[in-house]
Amino acid sequence: MSVFLLFGFAALAGISLFWFLVRLERGGNSSTTILIVLWVLVLDAALYTDPNEVPVGLFHPGVGADPDPTDDILESAISFRLVDLLIPIAIGARLYARGLPERIRIASVCLLAFLAWLACAGVIGFINGNAADLIAFELKAILYLGIFGLVASISIRSFVGGRGLLALLYGAAGLATSLIVMDGFGFVVRLDIPLLPLPRFGQLGADAAGIFVSLGVIALALALVRETGRLRLFAAAGPLLLTPAVASQRAAILTLIVSLATFVLVAFATRRPLRATPTEFALLGAIVVSLVLLPAVGGLALGSSDARLPFEQKVQETFTSRGKQQSAQSRLNQLKKARELIEERPVTGWGLGKTYMHYDAGYFQFFETNYTHNMGTDLLMRTGAIGLILFVLAILLSFLEGLRAWRRQADDLAAVMGLASAAIISGLLARGMVESLFEKYRLATLLGIVLGIVGSVAVTPVRARFEERVKPDMEKAWSSGTSFAR
Repeated sequence: MSVFLLFGFAALAGISLFWFLVRLERGGNSSTTILIVLWVLVLDAALYTDPNEVPVGLFHPGVGADPDPTDDILESAISFRLVDLLIPIAIGARLYARGLPERIRIASVCLLAFLAWLACAGVIGFINGNAADLIAFELKAILYLGIFGLVASISIRSFVGGRGLLALLYGAAGLATSLIVMDGFGFVVRLDIPLLPLPRFGQLGADAAGIFVSLGVIALALALVRETGRLRLFAAAGPLLLTPAVASQRAAILTLIVSLATFVLVAFATRRPLRATPTEFALLGAIVVSLVLLPAVGGLALGSSDARLPFEQKVQETFTSRGKQQSAQSRLNQLKKARELIEERPVTGWGLGKTYMHYDAGYFQFFETNYTHNMGTDLLMRTGAIGLILFVLAILLSFLEGLRAWRRQADDLAAVMGLASAAIISGLLARGMVESLFEKYRLATLLGIVLGIVGSVAVTPVRARFEERVKPDMEKAWSSGTSFAR
């Protein structure tokens, strides 16, 4: 009976959320839906370091008995991620309130074709006898990337120009600062709160670092062109961009390096006037240096006898530890085995849910897995050359649209969001070469949102021309209306 009550409560909550989002759409607040999803990603990643160890609660709803009560993770027999439920409800609300979009870009066509082929790969995997649970898990990439349609169909002005995005950036910066300090001092909070259990809050994970870096790039981009509030944006960008140094993962640091390199090279290679001043850039540097030095200085002030150079242990763990070396060798073994499978079915792949055995140099034994720690190899193994080509086309066209927007668009906010999106895409793509991005629901959803931002930026001139044509007609209709003045 309790299971039926839980399902009933979940259905009621889902229906209520659906109508709430419909009201937002009809009230012209479509960007709020995207901000809600972003807040969910930020809080989920900040509160829970490992995406595979999120306990049952608000961010991991589920019903049924724990399938493995012997481990330390509180799970349910049937469970979902919060974004797994939020995204389809949001898409349904958008379609119900506004219908299908009237205009679609070539990049969107390629991405939709890729998502359709991903569904076909699920069928191929089922025919090949691949594990049904893995097929269902890998199919969720359609959901995460599919959010691009929600973002692409909103006005970038409404998304960037309001207070919602600024509140997200400042809130994320506050969380990032707290995690940097807590992680630096080794302070961990453990709370058993109903619906929000916190087993290890205070540790900064790799997913959180990736999300924070992306938001830091957006904050930095807005600081370049906004007329007001630039100091606050630079102050927010500092801790957000510093988080990969704390996360102890090479993939997160690679994301930061590639994103920032792309952003700086494109921003300053183009003759576009910037409003940011050298003093504001100096503030950004001062904030970063302060956060870097804080754990070491704080340790010395408290009389610690083992105070070390800032992030010395993090750097050693990230680049020189024995575990990292063994991990690199294991990944090479995975790539070698996966390439053998790819050569057997290079065009269509083996379908979703395909697994293989590889030797793990760290554990000195063989393991069965379904991914290769390389997004390109994953796609070739699962979807073949067809899927990889469609995905690369969608990413490449979106990246070029972002660069084109920075060079050509008259609207500064739209242009700088195009630049930021291109930089974030390059960083996530670089990370995808050393990590299976589609297995990370937080990062896959982030990629879908960024692709949608590029789509919204790309059609900004079209929206502006449409509004210019419609505005005189509306004014004419208003002036010819019945007057009640005497």
